Amino acid sequence: MMYFIYSGMFFERSLYGDLLELGKFRVLEHERNAMIIETERDFIKEHDKKPSMFVHGMFRMDVSDDIDEGRYVDSLYDMVRRLKLPKGKKIRIECYNVNSKKGLSAKQIEMELSDRLRKDGYNPEMISPDVLLYLVLVNMRCYAGIESYRKLEQKFLNPLRHYGSETGERMVSRAEAKLLEAFDVFRIKGKGIAIDLGAAPGGWSMVLAKKGYKVVAIDNADLEYEKIEGQRLSTKVLTNLKKTKKTDINEMLRNVDIVHIRENANTAFQKISLKGVTMIADDMNIEPEQSAQLLMDYLGFAKKGAHLVMTVKCISKRVSKHVSKAEGILGPRFRIKSVKELPNNRQEVTLFARLV
Repeated sequence: MMYFIYSGMFFERSLYGDLLELGKFRVLEHERNAMIIETERDFIKEHDKKPSMFVHGMFRMDVSDDIDEGRYVDSLYDMVRRLKLPKGKKIRIECYNVNSKKGLSAKQIEMELSDRLRKDGYNPEMISPDVLLYLVLVNMRCYAGIESYRKLEQKFLNPLRHYGSETGERMVSRAEAKLLEAFDVFRIKGKGIAIDLGAAPGGWSMVLAKKGYKVVAIDNADLEYEKIEGQRLSTKVLTNLKKTKKTDINEMLRNVDIVHIRENANTAFQKISLKGVTMIADDMNIEPEQSAQLLMDYLGFAKKGAHLVMTVKCISKRVSKHVSKAEGILGPRFRIKSVKELPNNRQEVTLFARLV
């Protein structure tokens, strides 16, 4: 069996180690953070039993062949026709152009192949498809596969494109996509009150508010207020709070979606009164131990069972060391549910836990 597997750029070596835990395999192609492997084991089934921290996507490949540079798109379509394509079903085409040494973008190839399928009586459709047809182009060779759309846990060959298009013009920052991924991958459901530590420029606060949370954003830098309010979300900014008389944030949240406390996270918790927090989101750009220790100061505001989504910044490639240090601080108060390197992470992994 052949599989296409990919990870983040920073974690290529870690990916290889994760795959060895699933079983023996032979590398057919290796380009940057993408691999085509061959193995006798069902790696998808093995991965379902023991999910990897570093695998972004894993797709079974059904056919492969060299690409004819002189008839580039024609040779790709010949490959597609070798698959058992169902007529009458909606087919979504996704192409991952790792390195095909050709000027066409993945999007252009998808459009060309969609046009040809339509002329041959098939039904290419991006919205609510029945089937995902995927192609991986690497070193002038094409690998292709087809699968029921509903069967695939990872529904997008390139999730970076998916989350980018989902946020579109309303994106405050790239970090917004990281939280959208966390909600999907960790299947987070809930609402209530969320604390967003390291909130600026406001992408996570906006995602949380649109998910139905009332948000307490904590950062001594400004948020992108105009972009946030352009999504019909209301904001209130608090500055120069006095420690001697704590400000009641619950009362303010009755009337606005996001209260921004423009203070340093080290001291903001001393100046506010807040209760009933059901989500703590931490994307502070500091060392993991310092970040974990800081968020512990905010647990007095949270309810039992509150979710935690925290990005663990990997300041070196000793990823397990950084994760272990954060877990050591969080462990007494949280049950760590999962640690995963998500496609939109950059030199970091995302930790998901619940307050006990």
